[in-house]
Amino acid sequence: MTASDQGPAACANPSCPNIVEQGGARAGRPRRYCSDSCGRAYRKRHPAEPAAATNHEYAVQVADDCSRRMETVYKLVRDGQPLGALRQLRQLESDLADLTAATVTQARDNKRKASDIAGALSVTPDTVSRKWSVKTNNRRRQTRLARLQPPPPTHQPSGARQLPRQRPSHRPPSAASSEQDPGGSPGAAADPASALGRALSHLHRTHDRSQRSLGQEAGVSASYVSRIFSGERLPTWKVANRLTLALGAAPEDLRPLWDAARGEKPPAKSSLPAALRGLLLANASPSYSQLSARTQYALSAAEIAVAFGGASVPEWDTVDRLVTALHGRPDTVRPLWNAAKTALPDAARPSVPLPALPAESFG
Repeated sequence: MTASDQGPAACANPSCPNIVEQGGARAGRPRRYCSDSCGRAYRKRHPAEPAAATNHEYAVQVADDCSRRMETVYKLVRDGQPLGALRQLRQLESDLADLTAATVTQARDNKRKASDIAGALSVTPDTVSRKWSVKTNNRRRQTRLARLQPPPPTHQPSGARQLPRQRPSHRPPSAASSEQDPGGSPGAAADPASALGRALSHLHRTHDRSQRSLGQEAGVSASYVSRIFSGERLPTWKVANRLTLALGAAPEDLRPLWDAARGEKPPAKSSLPAALRGLLLANASPSYSQLSARTQYALSAAEIAVAFGGASVPEWDTVDRLVTALHGRPDTVRPLWNAAKTALPDAARPSVPLPALPAESFG
């Protein structure tokens, strides 16, 4: 339908009494405002559209991720680990490309002209419309957000997930059944041995250490280290402890993952924050804003910071959401939460949920 097929209509600016007359035989979309100046005035008074607010929040999240990754690069360069820094720089290139697309979208939401955006990028307006089109930017955003979502459930027969050639003593008898939800279908969370392997593998990617040197320090072969990283082998705690120390991490953060993989009750010294930090490592250390996105913003970045800080014990609903966002199994963390709650003084155990403290409370 052409613009000439449309009859007169009220101006889309609610405060304008004028009637919009469509432009003769000119084809295209019908006019919404009585004049360009009227349309600009209305849009200037109403800049905070829901889509623009969402785009702004996404751009801030990506900028935060870039900042965190750059901090990691700085630490690796400072500590003389160039290979680890190069691996992080490779990831940073992708983050910066996502940030550029998000910022171009943010500029469009702020009604910036294409020529101004092109000038800031030192490219032509045609390049902006071609390389950072609305469709291309949306596709890049969807691809990035998809990486933050939990993996889809794996449909395998009950008990089919086993560690190859694993000694029976290293696998709890109920492990196969515990990998399923009460309905009997496999859950999206990976088994604890895989979580431990992912955590160690992430630490390895951020350090300039070969698997051979790690194996020598832990007293095992390089091939065995590779199988640990892939989740095919569950090492003894002595080996896991040595690997963790060699990779510059705190063993107490990975101990809850190892205990869960063994099907053993966590020792009294294990803490809820340590278990959460272990799951964070198993997920390649996403930022708090990324985790907030994984929970569909049910948890704020400040609430997540409180949970990891350990200065207070969050309500179970908060911990449950956070563990699920970290692709973990809440049932393996619940005993630690129960112990943390029990250890609180009576005065600190109210009958109603405590409000989450802001992140600033921890300095």
